Amino acid sequence: MPTKSDEIVQILEEQIIRCELEPGSSLFEIELSDRFNVSRTPVREALLKLERRGLLRSVPYKGFAVNPVSLKDLFDLYELRLVLETHNAQVAAHKLDAETAAEIDSLLARTYDGRDPDSQQDFVRDDHDFHLKLAELTNNERIKSTLTQVLKHLRRVYYLGVKSHTDKISHSEHREIISAIKDRNESKAKSLMEDHITVSRQRALSSLE
Repeated sequence: MPTKSDEIVQILEEQIIRCELEPGSSLFEIELSDRFNVSRTPVREALLKLERRGLLRSVPYKGFAVNPVSLKDLFDLYELRLVLETHNAQVAAHKLDAETAAEIDSLLARTYDGRDPDSQQDFVRDDHDFHLKLAELTNNERIKSTLTQVLKHLRRVYYLGVKSHTDKISHSEHREIISAIKDRNESKAKSLMEDHITVSRQRALSSLE
């Protein structure tokens, strides 16, 4: 059962990822205690958990601050994503089953309006679901858990600026990847995933310029 600290983590993490709490914003235990109507202990625990996840940093005598997204962070995240997801695509080419294929087909059939904030959020959620469904096929919980955290951090980049460059959003690249996976073409699936991650990184870099 989630603790009060877990609930606070979930709320603050989502606000940080969606940039409702912008990079550099200050967080103070006493203010959060009042906000969540709890003692400072669960608040302190929540802030330390978020610090360990790299979303906050401790500021001596000033509480905590939301970490910025640096270029090094971006390159590190995409380097890790490239390693994980090209592997996942290769494994999926061997292990894709009919049930997972049907779930992915249903997900990729959805359409979005890049000018509508709610539709943008739906796309980000479905984009992550696509990649995590491939990760599940590896039957490796560490891979899935690591990728989940990587994608969470990269959601911040989207909310920092990628959406402002997006009029049309679709799963066109995902459809090419899943087509290669269905054909059991391991090398093509790996190559298409590598291209997809590379293009995604370039979009992210342009959003931080």
